[in-house]
Amino acid sequence: MKIDAELKKAMELAREVFDAMKVDSCIIGALVTHFLIALKSDVVSRQTMDVDYVVGIGSWKKFDELKSALEKRGFRGTKRSHRMEYGKHTIIDLLPYSKTIVKNGELIWPEDNSVMNVACFERLFEEAVNEKIFKDVSWKVAPLPIFVLSKIMAYENRKMGKDISDIIFCLRHYKDDPALEERYQAMNDNKGLKWEHAGAIVLGRDAKGYLNNSNKDIVKTFFERFSTFEAPLIDVILREEGKIDITDDMRKDMFGLIRWFALGLDFELAIFAHKPY
Repeated sequence: MKIDAELKKAMELAREVFDAMKVDSCIIGALVTHFLIALKSDVVSRQTMDVDYVVGIGSWKKFDELKSALEKRGFRGTKRSHRMEYGKHTIIDLLPYSKTIVKNGELIWPEDNSVMNVACFERLFEEAVNEKIFKDVSWKVAPLPIFVLSKIMAYENRKMGKDISDIIFCLRHYKDDPALEERYQAMNDNKGLKWEHAGAIVLGRDAKGYLNNSNKDIVKTFFERFSTFEAPLIDVILREEGKIDITDDMRKDMFGLIRWFALGLDFELAIFAHKPY
C-alpha cells in the first residue's frame, strides 16, 4: 500500500500531540503489516486509511484530555469514544492501556460497559519495534506476534473479514526472508512442513509467550472454527484474498497454514489431529 498524504499528515499531527502530552504510543492496527512486512519484502499490504494506537493512559480523565488536544489540531470526535476522524477519509482509533484502567486483561469502556480483551498488550510498550515510518518520524510499532493475537481478539469481538485477512497475511509472510534461518529450522524439526507454511509455526512459537489465562480461551475458540479444510470461514478468508473459483487445494493450503500456527502456539486440538496439508 501507499501511505496517503492525508493519513501521513494525521499521523504527524497525532505524534506532535502525543509528544507534547508525554503520552507513550504504539501503532497496533493494519499499518503494522505495512511497516514490518510490506516495506521489507516484495509484497503489498492491505490498503487502509485507518491507524490504531495503543496509548499509555493512566485515567479516563487523561484520555479525554488527549482527545481534546487532538481536536485542537483538527481531529473530530465521533459517537465512538475511541475513534476520531481527520480530513475526508482518515480515522484514528485510540486504545488506552495501563494497569490502572485495564483489569484482568480487559478494557471496559465507561460509556457503554463494552469489553475489549487487551491481555496481549501487557508487554507491548517494552517490546515494541522502533521503526522509521517517515523520513523524519520514528514510531513504536507492535511486534507481529502481539499484532496477530490482537487481531484474533478483534475478530472474535466483531467478526470482520479485514481482521482475519491481516492474520493470514502475517502467517504467509512472517520471517519469509530466505536469509533468515527460522523457517529452515522449523522444516527440519517438523516432517511434512512446507516453506509456505513454516512462517506460521514460527509465528506461533513467537506468540506463545503472550498467551495467558485472559486470552487463551478466546484463541482456542478461534481455532475451533477450523474443524476441517471445508470450514465455512476458510472460504471467507479466500474470498477476502480475492479468490473467486475456490478449489479444495486452496482450502487445504489455508487449513494447513492455520494448523501449523496453532501447533506453534502449542494448541493440541483434536480438530488438528488428522492429516496436515
